[in-house]
Amino acid sequence: MTQADRYSVYRSLYGHDGYARIANAKILVVGAGGIGCEILKNLAMVGCKNIDLIDLDTIDVSNLNRQFLFRPEHVGQSKALIAAKAAETFNPDIKVTAFHDNIKSTRFNTSYFGKFDVVLNALDNLDARRHVNRLCLAAKVPLFDAGTTGYLGQVMPIVKGLTACYECFPKPSPKVYPICTIRSTPDKPVHCIVWAKECFKLLFARPSDSMLFEDESATNDRSEYMHLIAFPADKALESLLSFARALSEGLFQKETQKKIDMDVYKTAAVMPVPISTAQIEDAVALARDILTNNPSDWKQHRYDAADGRWEQTVPSVVDALIDFILCLVEVATNDDTVPLIGQLSFDKDDFWAMRFVSACANIRSAIFSIPILSFHDGKGIAGNIIPAIATTNAIVSGAQVALALKCLAHFTKEALYALPDRMIDPESAQAVTDQVRKVFPHTYCVRHPSRRGYFLQPSVPDRPVSSCYVCGSSQMTLMVDTTVFTLKDLVTKVLKGKLGFNEPAISQGSNILYEEGDGADEDLADNLPLTLATCPGGGIHDGTLLEISDFTQQLELTVMVTHRSNAEFEAMIAAHQEKNQNNPNAAPLAVAIDMFILEGEQASSSARTDTAAPVASSGDAAKATTAAAQVQVEDDDDMIMIVDEAQFEAEKKAQQQQQQQQQQPPSDATTVVGKKRGRENEEDQPTVVDVDTDDVDTAAKRARAT
Repeated sequence: MTQADRYSVYRSLYGHDGYARIANAKILVVGAGGIGCEILKNLAMVGCKNIDLIDLDTIDVSNLNRQFLFRPEHVGQSKALIAAKAAETFNPDIKVTAFHDNIKSTRFNTSYFGKFDVVLNALDNLDARRHVNRLCLAAKVPLFDAGTTGYLGQVMPIVKGLTACYECFPKPSPKVYPICTIRSTPDKPVHCIVWAKECFKLLFARPSDSMLFEDESATNDRSEYMHLIAFPADKALESLLSFARALSEGLFQKETQKKIDMDVYKTAAVMPVPISTAQIEDAVALARDILTNNPSDWKQHRYDAADGRWEQTVPSVVDALIDFILCLVEVATNDDTVPLIGQLSFDKDDFWAMRFVSACANIRSAIFSIPILSFHDGKGIAGNIIPAIATTNAIVSGAQVALALKCLAHFTKEALYALPDRMIDPESAQAVTDQVRKVFPHTYCVRHPSRRGYFLQPSVPDRPVSSCYVCGSSQMTLMVDTTVFTLKDLVTKVLKGKLGFNEPAISQGSNILYEEGDGADEDLADNLPLTLATCPGGGIHDGTLLEISDFTQQLELTVMVTHRSNAEFEAMIAAHQEKNQNNPNAAPLAVAIDMFILEGEQASSSARTDTAAPVASSGDAAKATTAAAQVQVEDDDDMIMIVDEAQFEAEKKAQQQQQQQQQQPPSDATTVVGKKRGRENEEDQPTVVDVDTDDVDTAAKRARAT
C-alpha cells in the first residue's frame, strides 16, 4: 500500500491542512497499560509521526490478556520501551520516544510539556492524573483524560480557560467501614480483608498507624497480641516458627476468646469460634515440613507458576494458617525486606503481601463463620478491583484519540487558547460554545444502551469552576487542632495526601517554614516534628494565612488555618454518627481518622451548576453536569471500587420500567447535532450533542453502581 493510499482516508476526513497538523503534531502519551496500548495503536495507524511515551511500570503476566503490545517473553521488562517498539512495527513512518520513568520526575516539567501539541492520559492512579492535569494547565497544552471501570468509561477534554479541569469536581472516595465492625463484629468478607490489611500495618509498617494498635499503658488493659508483634532477633527456623505460633494464638485465638468472655457477642446472630490450638500446631508442623524439605523451591512447590488453579481454590483454615506462617518467615529472612520492617506498605501486586492479607482474612473469616475466599477473589477486594474489559479500553481509547485528532485538525494551540477570551463577549460566546460542543464533547461509554440504543453518550463539557484551587483562584480553610497537628502532618496528610502537591513549599508571610526540591534549605526539615502552634515566627494559630507553592506544578494556594480542638472534632464525629446511625449510605466525615477538615477543596454540586456554560439553559447545566459528577472511572489498572451487581441490575430494571411509562417517544430531532429536543416546552429543553439529555442522566445513574 502506498503512502498516499494509507493516509488518504484521513486527508479526506480532516482535510489536507488538518491532516498535516495531525501527522506532524508532537503528542505525549502518559501510560502504556490497557488504554495506553490502544492509544499507541490508534496513533500509529493514523500516522502521527512524533510521539513521546512515559510509563514507570514493568510488564506482568496479568497484563497479557488485554495489553496486546506485550508478549510472554516481555514479562519483567519496561512497558514504555516494549510498547514503543511494538507500535513502530505497525507503521515505519512514526517515531515513538519511550521513557521508563515516573511522570512526576523533575525532568518532565512544564517546559517539557509545553513542547507538545496535545497530551493523552492513560494513567491508573489519581495522584499521577492530578499531576499531569496541573502541568498541562500550566503549560497550556490540551489534555484528553480517559479511564475505564469494567464496562464503563469516559473521555474528558481539559483545556485551560475553556473546560473544567480534572480537579474541578469531587472524586468519589473509597467506601470506609466503622472501626468497631472491623475489629469486633465483621459479617462480610470485605470486613475481614480490611482487618487483614490493618494487621499488615501492625506487623510490617508503623504499628500505631493500624486500627488494631492497642496502647496498653493508656488503657491499663493487657493486649493479647501487642507484646507478640516484634520479630525475633534470632532468625533460626525454630525461633521464627515459635514467633509465628505465639502470634497466631494471640491474634486468632486469645483475642477472640477475650471478647467472648467480655460478652461482646452476646447479641450476635453467630458466635465466633476461636482458632483451635490443634489447628495452629498442625499448620506449624506443615510449615516446618515445607521449609525443611523444600528450602530452595518451596514457593514453586506450593504456588506452581505453570498452574494458576490454586488462585481460584478456596483454602482450608489450616492452609490459610500455613500461608500466614510462611509469609512471616519469608519477610523475616529476606535480606531485602528485613531492613524495611516497620515501614513497608501494602501493595496488592506484591505477591507475599497479598498472600499474607489473603491468609489473614481467611483465618478471620473462619472465626466468624464468614465464607472463605480464594486468593483471586480476595485480591479483587483487597485491591478494590473491577475486572478489566479489553473491549471497553478499545472503545474509550478510540473516542479519546478521535477527540485529540479533531482538536489538532481544527485548532493550532494559539487559536485554541484564544477561545476563552472570546467567551467574554456575549456575541461570540455562543459560537465558541458551539465549537466546544462539536470538538470537545465529554464522552461516556455505558454498560447498557440508551433508549435509542447508544453506548457512547457525549455531553457538553463543563466550564471551569472559579473556586477550583488548581485552575481557578480560591482560598482554602484548614480546620485543625494547631496544638497537636504537626507541620509534618500538614505536608504528608494535607498537601501531599489530600491535595496532591509534589514538592510543596510553605510560607507564613516572609517566613519560609518548609520547602522541598532542588536548592531547598535542608535545615527547614527540622521544623517538621513541631506542632503548628510552635512553628517558628510565632506559630500557626487560628486565622493564620499560609502560602503554599509547588514550582514543579506551577501551583500556588492560600490556606487559612482555623483552630478546632480534637475534643471538638470528636464531638462532631459523634454528632454525625448519631444523626446518620440509620442511614447506611451517609458519607463519613473526613475527620474520622486524620482529625482535620479541608474546606473549599473542590466545588460542590451547586457550584458546578452555577458555573456551567453560560450560554446554556439551566436544564443544560443540570443534566450535562450530572453525568460528569457521577461517572468517575479510572484506567483498568487502577483498582478503585467494587461493582454491586445486585444494585446495578436493580437500577437497570427501574430504568426499563421508567422507559415503559413514557407517554411519547423522543422526536427524531434529538439525533441532530446542536438541535433541541422535540417536546412541548422546547424553549426550556437543553441543547445536547447526538444524545438525549435523559440518556446522559441515565448514564450517571448507571455509574452509581460503581
